[in-house]
Amino acid sequence: MCAPPPPAKPIQTVISRLVPQATVQQVQVMPSVHCQRVYGVKVSTGASLVLVVPPPPMVKLLRSERASVISEAAVLRWLAGKTVETPLLHEKITEPEVLLRPTSPIATPESGTTSHSDIAVQELRALVPTLISHTAASNELGLEYNLVKPTIGTPISELSPPLSTSERRTIDFQIGQLYRQLCEQVSPTGRFGPAFAVLPTCVPSPATDPTKPARRDITARLMESRGVHSWTTAFHSMLEAVLRDGEDMQVMLGYSAIRRQFKRFEHVLDGIKTPRLVAVDVGKDVNTLVFRKRSPGEDASLVEDRPRGRLQDADRHGSDASSEVGDEYDTGSDSGDSTTLALPYNDGIVMAGMKDWSNFIFGDPLFALNIGREPSGDFLAGFNGDSNTRHTIMSMFSSDLIEDKERAHVRLLLYDCYHTITHIARTYFRPQKDISGRELEARKRLNTILAQLDALDDAGTRRGRRPSGESSPAKKRSKSGESSE
Repeated sequence: MCAPPPPAKPIQTVISRLVPQATVQQVQVMPSVHCQRVYGVKVSTGASLVLVVPPPPMVKLLRSERASVISEAAVLRWLAGKTVETPLLHEKITEPEVLLRPTSPIATPESGTTSHSDIAVQELRALVPTLISHTAASNELGLEYNLVKPTIGTPISELSPPLSTSERRTIDFQIGQLYRQLCEQVSPTGRFGPAFAVLPTCVPSPATDPTKPARRDITARLMESRGVHSWTTAFHSMLEAVLRDGEDMQVMLGYSAIRRQFKRFEHVLDGIKTPRLVAVDVGKDVNTLVFRKRSPGEDASLVEDRPRGRLQDADRHGSDASSEVGDEYDTGSDSGDSTTLALPYNDGIVMAGMKDWSNFIFGDPLFALNIGREPSGDFLAGFNGDSNTRHTIMSMFSSDLIEDKERAHVRLLLYDCYHTITHIARTYFRPQKDISGRELEARKRLNTILAQLDALDDAGTRRGRRPSGESSPAKKRSKSGESSE
């Protein structure tokens, strides 16, 4: 059930403080990806803004969800690289293909010497919402809030008609490219953990009263320490947080078995040395914004408008990509010309970014939910920066952004375990329709993951597996019998 929008008068006060001559014309409730309350705000300057506030106090939150508003603000501000100025409220929101032209100041790096990371941020700029303002609870609304200028686009889950097969390939490839660009951003402090803990906050942390013993949970400790020095410690903290969420709600889970498996395999996390920016929800249909061209006659211009940079380098290999993975997709055509589906920007559709930017961590790129749930070959091709990549499990580990590839399969199981536990715990915190069916499916998945971990020895090798070329005793006996005859 959607909460009613906050009164327009406090919102008017907020807007007026940023742009004195602007007035609020409309406030409407918008669906949210997570549990925040999201409102669309139209102002007299012609701008469409989004106001994000925390959920009502009666909504039960997981520990990882309690800092969602400040997390989104910290990520957007960090990616922007500077505080956004208020004149942006006067700008007309430009359509994605115009923003992505090489001549656009948003898509073109500034003159002068720029680092690899700086160029990546510039290429991301058109896909990242603009943070207009973040304010703590002591304000006109009486709530912590983000005021954001969004990117244009519609969530895939709300598209009508839905994506065609070729459109899905196009979008998956572009999502993979976006995720690669995000993962190229490295923690500014060298620390691991949730983004809200690692990144500088937009407002100072409230002072604690030393005379009153405060209840400091794992999230609070991570924020106080501004993250941690190892990925192993960061992941352990996040796993313990969601396990304690489950224990608080008396959710029946194999807590001891889960903790035992983590203890066995925590050493495989030590191979992650670079804290990369990870968009946990990347690739979710409800979170992926896309933009369709209005008329078929404009389709060709979409390719021309797209800037040529590192984000698009893989496009030139498109025809080869189709031959590599074409058997795995229904192309809808018997023609031998594979160019139509190979070029990622010829379908009159473009990926326009993400709707929610609150669920980010600094850690292993494999931690993203989509990575562990059989991502498409086109997503992997975009992420790997190579359209020739086949849709295989190994292609997931072939990216130069993935560290310690030999033990990556074990890390994926640990991450999938975390995400599955989070899903189960969330169903108890905020029950919804069909809860029993989804919970049962998640529990089956968790049991499968734990069984797969149990089938591995402590080094991450399947138990009973012999070195390559070594025959089993049964085969040896068979061969011996054949030779004697």
